[in-house]
Amino acid sequence: MAITIGRQTTLPGKSYGLNCASVAVQLNVSDENRMPDDLANVLVAQLLKLVPGLSQYFPPVNQQRADVPDDTIIAWVFAYTVYSLQKGHGLPLPRPTIRKLSSDAQFNIIVPANQLQAADMAVAMALKIVSEALAMVCRGPVALPGEAFSAWARTAFLRFHQRAPSQTTVGFVRAALKRDIPWIDLGADIIQLGFGAKARRFQKSFTDKTSNLGTLIARRKNISKGLFRRFGIPVPDWRVVYDSEAATRAAEELEYPVVVKPASQDQGLGVAIGLKNAQEVRQAFDIAAAYEGGVIVEKFVDGDDYRFLVVDGKTLAVARRIPAGARGDGIHTIAQLVDIVNGDARRGRGKSLLVHLTLDEEAKNLLASQGFNEQSIPQPGQFVYTRKMANISEGGSAEFVGEEEIHPHNRELAERSARLLGLDIAGVDLLLPDISASWMESEGWLCEVNAQPGFRPHWLAQPQRDINGEILDKIFAGDTARIPIAAVTGTNGKSTVSLMLNTILCASGLNSGVTTTQGIWIGGDKVSKEELSGYPGGIILLTDPTVEAAVIELPRKGLLEFGFPFDYCDVAALLNIQDDHIGEFGINSRQQLAELKGSVLSRAKKALVVNADDPLCLAQARKNPHKKVVLVSTNKLSAPIQQHLSEGGECVVLSRRGEDLWIELLTENKTLPLMPVKDIPATMDGIIAVNAENAAFAAALAYSMEVPTADIVKGLSSFDNSVEMNPGRYNFIEGYPFKLVVDFAHNHDGLIGLVDFVSKLACTGKKIVLFKAIGMRHYSHIEPAAKHLAPVFDEFICSTDLEETRKNPEYDDKPDDWVSQHKAAFLVANGVTEAQTHISTSNEQDHQLLFDLAGKDDLVIMLTGLRVARKILDPDQQDDTRQI
Repeated sequence: MAITIGRQTTLPGKSYGLNCASVAVQLNVSDENRMPDDLANVLVAQLLKLVPGLSQYFPPVNQQRADVPDDTIIAWVFAYTVYSLQKGHGLPLPRPTIRKLSSDAQFNIIVPANQLQAADMAVAMALKIVSEALAMVCRGPVALPGEAFSAWARTAFLRFHQRAPSQTTVGFVRAALKRDIPWIDLGADIIQLGFGAKARRFQKSFTDKTSNLGTLIARRKNISKGLFRRFGIPVPDWRVVYDSEAATRAAEELEYPVVVKPASQDQGLGVAIGLKNAQEVRQAFDIAAAYEGGVIVEKFVDGDDYRFLVVDGKTLAVARRIPAGARGDGIHTIAQLVDIVNGDARRGRGKSLLVHLTLDEEAKNLLASQGFNEQSIPQPGQFVYTRKMANISEGGSAEFVGEEEIHPHNRELAERSARLLGLDIAGVDLLLPDISASWMESEGWLCEVNAQPGFRPHWLAQPQRDINGEILDKIFAGDTARIPIAAVTGTNGKSTVSLMLNTILCASGLNSGVTTTQGIWIGGDKVSKEELSGYPGGIILLTDPTVEAAVIELPRKGLLEFGFPFDYCDVAALLNIQDDHIGEFGINSRQQLAELKGSVLSRAKKALVVNADDPLCLAQARKNPHKKVVLVSTNKLSAPIQQHLSEGGECVVLSRRGEDLWIELLTENKTLPLMPVKDIPATMDGIIAVNAENAAFAAALAYSMEVPTADIVKGLSSFDNSVEMNPGRYNFIEGYPFKLVVDFAHNHDGLIGLVDFVSKLACTGKKIVLFKAIGMRHYSHIEPAAKHLAPVFDEFICSTDLEETRKNPEYDDKPDDWVSQHKAAFLVANGVTEAQTHISTSNEQDHQLLFDLAGKDDLVIMLTGLRVARKILDPDQQDDTRQI
């Protein structure tokens, strides 16, 4: 039996109902050998021989067995191997899902992921591990992994765990999720907690407000010690030296014992304490000198080592750090006691909560100084040290110190020391003979102040306490970590509605950002011309510290390829469902498309805005009966609107008031006239009907976000069809020898709106259309488009976007002019003469025909995207970012 991966897709956003990224894996299983009857237990047993560390994360097979059919066992083991590997990184992770495909030997596995690179590596590792486990099962229940596999595993696991985030980072993520604070992995162990202007960033215990200068001073011990002494802080006497002879002279001047440490490091790196002779000083100097910046020789002072965690100038927690060692029982040797201590499951290497004790040369020398060796048996209760320094990374531990035990002078000393360096989070180390007595009376000293302190002393001292969470509570101070988010999906109108809503939010005083297929705007400024709708643009907005509200267009392709950029939004709009993109990415019907786009509604917390005139949209709204729904319609007397009002719902409708069309807000007992459509520049005095509908949706979204109606009116009154405000949508372009409009009408409904607009537009000359974008997605769109265009225009440039149509399997092996010829044929079939049709297959031909056919009084409608229109109108222009 063997397994292979057929297809693997990474989704960086949130999808499949998850609030994290995911990897979708198609697993193929081939039956080549007979397996034992109890395959699950045997396979997992062999798997854990290969990777013993997975045992704490791998779910017990016997408890899961009832839920795992026999024919899915191998897929289940593979999925949970990927899951368990990632769980070793410590971040919270939902369990994987497994779905059997139509083939008996194929499975679709959705593996949740918090770090995509680590997830991809985990999938590759799991494939090799499970394959080896299957081979071992075939060889027999007592089979052992081969040497080659063991060597690979050691290297692979080392590389994999190097990608793990720090324990401090993991602690902040877990604390954030408990507080409904979203998080984003920015890489390099940097995380963002919250969205936009409400977010904060962390790297371990560094924050975006941590003073860089304070950190620099804290790490340069010679500078910080000088400042502390100047400010009256008690610090032991010291010297800065640059060679071993100077170090020994300094030790003699200060009088033994002394401490030797790097002058430019913190967190205990390169520190040696309690040195009693020149030889020890020279050895310690060689270690400390490996770091840049010189070496400090400092007078050793006695006292217990206390770590004060100071956050925003106040002490949050205090722990007494205990050097590495073991307590005697009168029975076991020191070597045996060390083994017993190392048996603690919390002890490991590197990033473990506690670190293994080691009986190395340093430990043996320290044992000798206490009158012991490895085989000595200490008395019951007698503590034997294996390290002088109380450093947890060297095997030490910590115990809790209650607030009532701490003399106020000692707390004030720690807080003042952190404040003098300007550190928002600091680890202050005090050496105190008695923490309950004032440092002024008991010869207490400041050892050092650490920027970016670790929290392990406090985790160990109070395992049940959420230190990271308390820090977040102080940092966010009760304020939300979220900004208002609106999500807009559907087939037609997404970009325009999104841009209109952004304009409204900006008019309300928020620095709002919007991402659409036409680019990204923050406030009134366009910051990107790229097509970054959905997850890519959404993440840009949500990680921008100036963005106070976000409007995110969510197209079908983005949902399928990336997922959501947020865990949830405030409001979501479903505008309409048309037959664009049917047959792509497994979407084979409008119903399936509706279900995909309807998933956006499930992510909204406050309200849904839904098209009451589209039954598919209404059906998706009914799947969320517990949520507030605002219906939008062009007919306030329709059955859905009247029923919704009778049930206490709210609606936004387009309705006649006298001779004018108005946007109205309706409840069961109240009608609020919002504004006449003609006051919205984007409707051109009401003749662009689709923009009246788009404005109604934007108004409904803003109303659902509790924007004052005066600001809704103000925003819509300032929104026009310029290239700057709504690129590619009914754009009137100046500077050409004819009247020119560019619009990306590319499907049936979009074209109906465009034709209605053209029929109302005054024109004394010919009406010419560049029939280009329609048909590139579906051949079936061409014939109905020709029916709509034929009665309205006088000349037809039948063209195609070869770059796009060549991607379409409907046009495989077709000549370049095939689409253009068919457009012309359908036009002729609808009453257009052959002389009125002009065939083109390139932007250059489009340009030539356009300027040959169009005169001063003519109206030209270019049915294509704005970027393509630029290339057609200015074929010699290399920079297509130039506004036209």
